[in-house]
Amino acid sequence: MDNLPALTAVARGRCAEQMAAQWLRLCRMQILDRNRRAADGEVDLVARDGQTLVFVEVRARREGALVGPAASIDAAKWRRLLNCARALSREPALRWPGRTMRLDAVLIDLASSGLRLRHLRNLRGPATYR
Repeated sequence: MDNLPALTAVARGRCAEQMAAQWLRLCRMQILDRNRRAADGEVDLVARDGQTLVFVEVRARREGALVGPAASIDAAKWRRLLNCARALSREPALRWPGRTMRLDAVLIDLASSGLRLRHLRNLRGPATYR
């Protein structure tokens, strides 16, 4: 873990997405796609949890960052995520009978002493995870 702060922001993001995907698999979720783009932006992970289609935002911050991972999802980012999830949910490959949908966040605090991962399910807006 000591070398994580030395990684570039892009490499840290990829590492965080891999950790989040592994966590979701441990929670018995199926990863359907990564970095799925739509007109309004991108969703980090698209997963299936039983009959539920789950759009997952992954946020990671280093120890000492001015803003933690939860606070980094502001109202504008929330709107982009929601619009992107709505657009992607209309794609035929992501539709099945009885499907429900939700938006989750996996928040990762990176520190030299280890990491802390929080999985927040069924977010309703920026205020639901602060």
